[in-house]
Amino acid sequence: MTAPYKAFLRDLPEQLLSKLEICLHRVPLRPFLAPIGPTNFLVGPGLVAHISPELNSSNESHVWIGALHRSALRSLSRLQLPWRRFDG
Repeated sequence: MTAPYKAFLRDLPEQLLSKLEICLHRVPLRPFLAPIGPTNFLVGPGLVAHISPELNSSNESHVWIGALHRSALRSLSRLQLPWRRFDG
């Protein structure tokens, strides 16, 4: 992802993924690269996210979020997720 501001999560359990989906909207498309590594896209004001399943786990995902402006990520900070990188 080439956005100037990013947020990453690795090995996010499914139950925490629902916290993220409360703030963002799922793009109504068939998962990209299915069935090998189905990637879903979520969007929110000023940002886009893609979610891919962890290859070694059936209930964890990797999440990458990109934004053009740092302020677009700030609303996600209140979720208190285990971010590996968070530019917001």
